[in-house]
Amino acid sequence: MRVSIVFVLVCVMILALRLPEGLNVMARLNKIFATLRIFITGLIVLSIVACDSDGDALLLSNLVEVADGDFTSVEITGDTSTVIEVGGVTNLSLTAFSESNPLGTTVDTAIWSSSDSGIATVASDGTVTGGSTDGEVDITASFGNLTATRSVRISSAALVSVEINEQSAVINECGAMQFTASGIFEGEEDEPRVLTNLVDWTVSPGTATFVDEEAGLLRVTAGDVLQVTATSVDIDGNSTDIAGTAEVTVLSNLVAIEVEADDGELAVGSPLQYRAFATYEEDASGTAVDEVEITDSVTWSILDTALSGPFASVDNVLPGRGLVTASRAGDGELTASCAGIEQQELITAAGSGILASLQIVPLNPERDFPLAVTFTGPEIVEQFFAQALFVDQIGFEDVTDEADWTLEADPGTPFVLDDDGTLTINGIGTAMVTATFIDENNNNAILSDTEQVNVTAQ
Repeated sequence: MRVSIVFVLVCVMILALRLPEGLNVMARLNKIFATLRIFITGLIVLSIVACDSDGDALLLSNLVEVADGDFTSVEITGDTSTVIEVGGVTNLSLTAFSESNPLGTTVDTAIWSSSDSGIATVASDGTVTGGSTDGEVDITASFGNLTATRSVRISSAALVSVEINEQSAVINECGAMQFTASGIFEGEEDEPRVLTNLVDWTVSPGTATFVDEEAGLLRVTAGDVLQVTATSVDIDGNSTDIAGTAEVTVLSNLVAIEVEADDGELAVGSPLQYRAFATYEEDASGTAVDEVEITDSVTWSILDTALSGPFASVDNVLPGRGLVTASRAGDGELTASCAGIEQQELITAAGSGILASLQIVPLNPERDFPLAVTFTGPEIVEQFFAQALFVDQIGFEDVTDEADWTLEADPGTPFVLDDDGTLTINGIGTAMVTATFIDENNNNAILSDTEQVNVTAQ
């Protein structure tokens, strides 16, 4: 069956190469190359169909993806430096690089393998699980014809103690500090293992919070003396009785907060990042602390100055703290606060500019259309207004002067309509008043409203 299919493809290729006599050399070459591409693609498809296993099909699919993406190298990323306990796990991933994408892209279809499944196994998503035997194992990831290998060590040595390594014993108010944890294992006292993402981080009192436990990132909100604890966990994620502690002093030295916006404009559909910077007191030696960004430490809030409901929201959750998103046009105050100090920034959100509707209203908005007018003479004046409603904006906008006003009435009827929506009545009859508004900011969209006025005798 497979031979027959290949034979048909070859026949198709030969027929395609029987070119008309009138074609020049370049045209013949282009035809040949095009046919070759079709033929090669057909062979790849046939190969995938003919494969006896899903792994072979995936390998061929990856070969095509590598060629299409011009990938030149791959690298295994993840926590490969941490020693895995027997039965423990670590997550690895494969990143592919090309000249056009030097930052790389994660490969979801990598083929993973272990050099010794007794020491460790690896799943199709890159999850490595320690086996029942201590030792080192090579974990390999393949992507088409590109491969990468990392060595992972499995150890059943018992944990003896946990040590915390902090950058400093002092933190500025509303600042941050990165902590790391190391584990000392029996028989491996000279080779401490990094356990930063494998411990439970806690801190007291509540003036500080670990905003990223896996990275050991601590943020503080007020001056205090903190007790930081890193507690080891077992394979099932339960805390053990082995822990390390460190004491950190938070200085009460915040003087002021400054709020700045990134480049851009706050508008509906266009979020804008705001950042907070701290100014601190001089230290004991008289040295001033450089302005420090504390965007992720302050508490953000928005007050709508129009008191007509929230027009925007601000994110207080990592990684988007300080990101303002507008739901409609409006004005308000953005506040950044920490340790009893706050700073307000006036912000304005532009609307989408999209016109939703237009309506004509009389001077007295309690009167309804069709408008009934009793003519008492000698002259009656009715004032009309044109109001536009825009998407993402609360309330109507007066566009009376920008609207085009027109009047429909029987010839000779006593009505006169001015350009500002003023209707002068000099007798009885019926008039149709129309206001038309062209939204120049929205591809000249046109909306209009027509209302009836009935004038009767007294």
